[in-house]
Amino acid sequence: MAHRVLAVFLRRLFTFLAILSLLLCLATLVLWVRSYWQRDVFKHGDSTASNTDIYELVSSSGELDISADHNGSTESRVSYPLGMSASAIRSSQMNTLSTLQKQVQSKSYWFAGFGYNRWEIPSLFANHTIHLPHWFPALLFAIFPALRLRYILRTRRALHRNRAGLCLHCGYDLRATPDCCPECGQIAEPIKG
Repeated sequence: MAHRVLAVFLRRLFTFLAILSLLLCLATLVLWVRSYWQRDVFKHGDSTASNTDIYELVSSSGELDISADHNGSTESRVSYPLGMSASAIRSSQMNTLSTLQKQVQSKSYWFAGFGYNRWEIPSLFANHTIHLPHWFPALLFAIFPALRLRYILRTRRALHRNRAGLCLHCGYDLRATPDCCPECGQIAEPIKG
């Protein structure tokens, strides 16, 4: 009895996951088509007194970019004393900018439309970005619905063969020998729909 309840629960769970996955697949396909004329950005920022983390999901030009930005502590940021003239501030900013450009560390990897970028200024800023073509998550989300459809089609085929008196494995006519298939040796089992 418990085995049957578990089997029903697992079948319903798999069906629920297949439906959810199908909806996510369709949403990804819509987002993919939309990305060619509209850039969508979903952003989540977590800021505290000492640092700021920003997570982004960007859909643009058939590509999905997932990035994480981390701004370092406020103590490491550049500050200017009060009373500095505008030209002195601009000069300080240019010196700071050229110093920061020298400190930038970056790496980039690309393969078949997939990519990863990392660039950072130690103790000040770091960005990690993963680039995926839209077809990849759509394909991943299509796996559960495809497996569920395969299960449904196989069960229907088995029910049809069982009603017609055929072997479930090879389709041999079992009306003369209903217990065991003489062709493949498969033992006949009742099908539950």
